[in-house]
Amino acid sequence: MTFKLSATRLYWWTVKVRQPIDNPDPKKGAKIETVELKVQFEAISQDDGNAHAAELRGLPREEREKREHELIERAVKNWEGVVDDENQAVPFSLDAFRKAMQFSWFRIGIYEAWVASTAGEEARRKN
Repeated sequence: MTFKLSATRLYWWTVKVRQPIDNPDPKKGAKIETVELKVQFEAISQDDGNAHAAELRGLPREEREKREHELIERAVKNWEGVVDDENQAVPFSLDAFRKAMQFSWFRIGIYEAWVASTAGEEARRKN
């Protein structure tokens, strides 16, 4: 296998989302379930990432969070395994992605997967 130097690098990655589910017995409280989906990321170059990080320094928290979301929106290109209330597949769109990002458990799962994918986490776990 050879290293391919491409202008654009797309890759699929498994994202694990730990989300609350309703427990029919209110005395027992909510439960957490882990669900998986596949997300297609586009690699962001180190120069772009560094430039983005430099832009974030010194910004107020709200503005910094908004700008961080913009970078992940650039990186996420597609998904599989996302369904609506009727279990119908939800096609990827920026609008649908932004709606999902409103839930902390989804946002945490996306960021953790993206960081792991850019750090070569999968390769290290296998060795």
